[in-house]
Amino acid sequence: MNQSKKLASVIKHRSSDITLLNIFVTPNSISSKIKGVDIWRNSLSISVKEEAHSGKANASVCILLETKLNFKNCQIIRGLKSRSKTVQINNSYDYIHKKLLEVSD
Repeated sequence: MNQSKKLASVIKHRSSDITLLNIFVTPNSISSKIKGVDIWRNSLSISVKEEAHSGKANASVCILLETKLNFKNCQIIRGLKSRSKTVQINNSYDYIHKKLLEVSD
C-alpha cells in the first residue's frame, strides 16, 4: 500500500473546510514527531515529549500538528484521556493530505 493510500485511511472528510484525523499518541517520548501511519491501528502515529498528565501531551499534540502541517485551530474531539484520539482540523481534506505527504517524505 503506498503512502497516499495509507494517509487516506486515517483522514476523514467531514465538510468542505473540516477534516478529522485519527491519531495514536505515545507520550513521554525522547522527541516530538509525526512517526507515520500505523496500518494496524488505522491512525497516524505521533510521539510527544510531554507526559500524559494535566493535558500536557494533548496540548503538545495540537502544537506539533499545527506547526508541522501549517494550520491553526486543532481540537481533540475524541480520546482526551486515551492514546487513540480523533482530531478536528479546520482545513480541507486535500490540504491536510498534501501536508502529511510532505511531512512523511
